[in-house]
This record gives sequence, C-alpha cells and structure tokens, in this order.
Amino acid sequence: MTNTLGSMPLLLNDSSKLDGTNWSWWSNNIQTMAQMQGVHGYLDGSILMPSTPTIQPKDGSTIPETPWNSTTPSLDEWKTWDAWTKILLTINIKDVDGLGINTTGTAASIWKMAKDNCEITSEMTKINAQEELRTIKYTDDDDFSTYLSIMHCKLSQVRAMGTTISDNTFKVILLNSLPKTWNSAVAPLYNNTSLTEAIQ
Repeated sequence: MTNTLGSMPLLLNDSSKLDGTNWSWWSNNIQTMAQMQGVHGYLDGSILMPSTPTIQPKDGSTIPETPWNSTTPSLDEWKTWDAWTKILLTINIKDVDGLGINTTGTAASIWKMAKDNCEITSEMTKINAQEELRTIKYTDDDDFSTYLSIMHCKLSQVRAMGTTISDNTFKVILLNSLPKTWNSAVAPLYNNTSLTEAIQ
C-alpha cells in the first residue's frame, strides 16, 4: 500500500502540547491538522474499521487503493491511517500516563479519553485565569510600566488558552483595575476606543 502520507505528524513545541489545562487551544490545533490530512474521521470515530479484510481478486489484478481521506478504506488502509492519527495525538501530549490516557486503543478512543480527562479541567483553568486577570489591581506605589507588562502577560496567557478578550474589553478591565486616585483621569477614557491611548 503506497497511498499514504510519507511524513510523520507535526510535532508541537512543548509549551503547546496537551498538559491537562489547555484542551480548547490544543484540540482546535489537532483537529485542524487532522482535517488538513483528511483523517479527522479517525479522531471522531466516524470512519469505522472494516469488519473484514479486502479479498484479493482471483485473477491476480491489483485492488485500487483508496485516497488518504477516504471514508471507506480497506482494513489494511484503516489500520495504517488510524495508527498515523494515534501518533499525531500521542506525540503532542506532554504526559500520557499522567493524564490517565490509555494509548492501546484506537485514535478515536484516545481522543475521547483526552477530552473526557482534560476538557473540564481546562475550562476551570480558563475561568480562573480570566478571574485572575480581572482581579489584579494597581496601587499608587506600583511601577506603572511594570504593572502594564504584568497585565499584558496575563492577557496573553488567557488568550493562549482559547479565550477571546477583545482590546476594548481589556481596556475596561485595565481601567477598572486602577485606584480611586485615578478617577479623574480614567473617566474620559471609558469612551475612548483607542487602547493605546488608554494605557499611556
């Protein structure tokens, strides 16, 4: 069988691999990679394993190979493509055993187990990170430049988890974090659409 991809699945960097708290971002990337290669059906289990092997023609003719993204592969093709999808998953999980993921089954079973074990934890982590961003407060004794750096760093972390926070929403969070001594300066900025002006 030659009608398969010749390359290994894409390996994410360590910070992007599934660690139990980044399910939303990680799963979106894995699904995109799977769709690009035509193997998404092996993730969600919609491409079922054939119950019987393909019977070779008695006249010795060659059985036509199905394309990589076929929904009706032969048994041998299914095993190869499911194995490729399993590799895509397992090499992009930081600690398979630590996350309680059994890799002996199909790609669909690994995908489901990763989702079941990590989705809720990831959502809680996202909520906690958003709450932390909204509860950080600036005091008059703080260095404002350092404070802005901290806020932008936290914003980047929250967005990396798959949470959408617009620049305007961040501006409101930032302005709300300032002490009452800033009220006279803050009030006019709420209606200012420029985030750059709001944080200068």
